[in-house]
Amino acid sequence: MKLYFYNTYSEVRNITLEKNVTDNSTESIDYVTGPIDPWVLHWPILTIIVFIGLYGYKIYKKQTHQFTHFLPFHVLSYCSIITTVILSFRMVFSRRIYVFDYIFTMFYFSFLMCQCFLVLGFSTVQMTLELFGIEITRRKKYLILGIPLAMMMKIASFFTKIYLEVYHLKIEFEVLESFCILFSFALLLGFLIKFRMNKLNITQKLVSTTFHGYLIVSLTIIMKVGIVFYKIANNPRESQVTTIEYIIYSWYFPFLWIVSVYVCYSKYVLAWVEAHQKKEEVIQMTPVETVEANRRRASIETTVSYLSVADISVNG
Repeated sequence: MKLYFYNTYSEVRNITLEKNVTDNSTESIDYVTGPIDPWVLHWPILTIIVFIGLYGYKIYKKQTHQFTHFLPFHVLSYCSIITTVILSFRMVFSRRIYVFDYIFTMFYFSFLMCQCFLVLGFSTVQMTLELFGIEITRRKKYLILGIPLAMMMKIASFFTKIYLEVYHLKIEFEVLESFCILFSFALLLGFLIKFRMNKLNITQKLVSTTFHGYLIVSLTIIMKVGIVFYKIANNPRESQVTTIEYIIYSWYFPFLWIVSVYVCYSKYVLAWVEAHQKKEEVIQMTPVETVEANRRRASIETTVSYLSVADISVNG
């Protein structure tokens, strides 16, 4: 078994120079990820329809306050919708508006290859802040700065891969996404330690942040492992397996926060959070009540002792 980093920029550049890449977006994706099933391109539209239905129901019920703890993912879902609309618009007018086609290519591919890292990255940051009890007041300001910064980090590290060699098989992983996943497991250990020590304050914000974070992490791992086993099953003699297809199959990641909203604000989860908060209040009040009781007992004993001494002196 062997684990190492490798930069694939030179290889991709040589392939690009040798092949004449056309203007078709599907063919352009093929050069990066390999052939893609046509039905995959219909997922964004179906996902947006389901998202709008769930999102609209919360607005109809006037429960938009439940979106508060999901602000970064709320913004990313809008960005994903805009990207998908641009994709549809480009498919209609690709032969007529060439300037728009160039702008689309830059915007679409940049966001497409960054959106999974953006979701994982913001989840990791939120869980870190919750674990260490750090509060950020100007979240929108940091979010506006954070999205372009995260995209630049992803684009800069896009050609740097992690390779895991097992016997004759070489498996490729993305660097930043892998780091977020490993760091999330370290955060999980921290949450468990604080929970066992009764130092973890159970709040609705904590539950929402951690549930959504580990939902994203779990789905990312399942998707990557699934891609690896699928490729090995289809071609047992394959010497190199890439997981870059997850970029295409993770179109729905920016919309998963609405699922977390329904789960974290269900009556069962709300009752569980309320029960823990009441338990913590009892634990916090008990030492105070004990101190007050000890003070009253000491005061009574002192008074009785004083009266007894006075009585003795009078009788004498």
